Parts: sequence; structure tokens; C-alpha cells
Amino acid sequence: MKEVIIPGDWKRLLVKLKGGIAPGIIIVIGGTDTGKSVFSRFLARGFAESGLTALVDADLGQSTVGPPATVGLALGEGRGMALKPVCTRFVGSTSPAGHLLQTLVAVKKLVDRALELKAKRIVIDTSGFISGPLGREFKFQKIDLVSPDHIIALERKGELEELLKNFRKSGNISVHRIKVSAEAGVRSAKERRLYREAKFRQYFDGAKIKALSLDRLGLHGIVPEPLEGKQLKGLLIGLCDGENNTVSLGIIRDVDLTGGTISCITPVGSVSMVKTIQFGSIYLDL
Repeated sequence: MKEVIIPGDWKRLLVKLKGGIAPGIIIVIGGTDTGKSVFSRFLARGFAESGLTALVDADLGQSTVGPPATVGLALGEGRGMALKPVCTRFVGSTSPAGHLLQTLVAVKKLVDRALELKAKRIVIDTSGFISGPLGREFKFQKIDLVSPDHIIALERKGELEELLKNFRKSGNISVHRIKVSAEAGVRSAKERRLYREAKFRQYFDGAKIKALSLDRLGLHGIVPEPLEGKQLKGLLIGLCDGENNTVSLGIIRDVDLTGGTISCITPVGSVSMVKTIQFGSIYLDL
């Protein structure tokens, strides 16, 4: 694995944030391939040296905490300690587009969960969906929703200015701009797809077929109408608990309306905790 070279401005910002008033919630924004995920993990590990720190991974396509199509929460405390996954929330796709509401709710719920678990600092890693009117408004609403203490913008040539000027005069939010490191590699669409495929293969390795009762479970997300087995084969779903945290992901194998069951391939050993099925919008090869 290639050694990550930490730029000096990253280190200086970490020292600045650690030395001032407790930074609370930090959201990291930037376009595709700007180093957001590496930077977010660098910050979280640095903060963890002096107290319980949370990382909320909202980079749906290139996720590191949970499988693709989920927002994940990890916690860490102590020097050199790994960030350990705590829970995930299924969004339904590897891109926020078409799932904006699910993404926003997932991020807010996991930030709230981190606060309940007494995390002193919460670092939010975001996706590269930031350009154009929809991307900018999506990020604006996410920032407004989580009320961060700090926004850290990884920029190449001021491309985030239209978004950031909304927060320049905010008395509660500090904005920090960092130039994208020369070490930030640009990955092709193919490389990003291969990463997602590898993550899904790893996640579903050893998965078994489980049958779930449609009468017993709630259905939400992008629920297909009508519910027909042939059209749903291969659809990615989330098996959720009573709080809509993800127990496991599943890939639909069949829907038996006569018997009132839905069968899916899932790595979870027991489905007893599953209370609802959340339908996504992407299909995976069984």
C-alpha cells in the first residue's frame, strides 16, 4: 500500500483545532478526488489522541467505514487506536442523487448517535457531489442540518466559493480553506467502480439465503409498485432494526407474494432484529 504523505497545512490545522476551543463538529467538503476521506481519517485519528472522537463517513460510493450505499459511524480514542465501526445506515445507492433525503437523514442520525455516545469531536466526511445548483444546495442543506462548528474546504481553484460565501459571516461556524494536496490521486470512473465492486464482494462473501415475512415487516425507501419478483431480482436492500439502523444489506433473490415472503442473500446470521426492509435503487449481480 502506498504510504500517505501528510501535507504540512493538514498538520498545522490539526494543531490549531486541538489547541483552541473544543472543535465539536467538523464537516469536510470538496469535489471528487480531493483527498477528503484521507484527510477526515487523519483528523479523526489526531483528535482521538485526546478524547473520544467520531467519524461519520458519508462518502457513499467510496466508503471506508461500511459497505457502499451506506453512511457509517466509527469511534476511536487513544494514540494509535483504530477507528472502530459502530453502526451504519443504508441510503439506497452509491450516489446521493435520487437519495438526497435518505442521505441527509442518515448523516444527522449518526451525528446525533455520536453525541449520545459522548464523542467530544465529530468529523464528517462527505461525497464529491458538490457541483452545480443541486450539488451546492445539497451540501448547503447538509451543513445547515448538522450545524458544524467548522467547515474544512479542500479546494483546487476556488470552486467552493459560491457555497462557502453563505457561511462567511456566520458567527457560529469557522471556515478553513485548504489547497488540494499534490498527493491526492485522481481515480478514473473505472477505478472507482472496481473499488465499489471489491467492497461489495468482501461484504457478501459467505452470505446465505434468508426468507423474510412481508406481513411482519415494514417497507420503505424506493418501494417498487407492484412488488414483482422478476423485476426485483438483484436489487440491493437494507435490513433495518427498529431505529432504522442497518442490521445488514441484502440482495433480493425472489419475492413470493402467495407465501408472503421475500428471500435475499445476506451475510447476517439471524434476521430476528430486522423490523423493516428499505428498498434501494441499484442492482448487484447475484
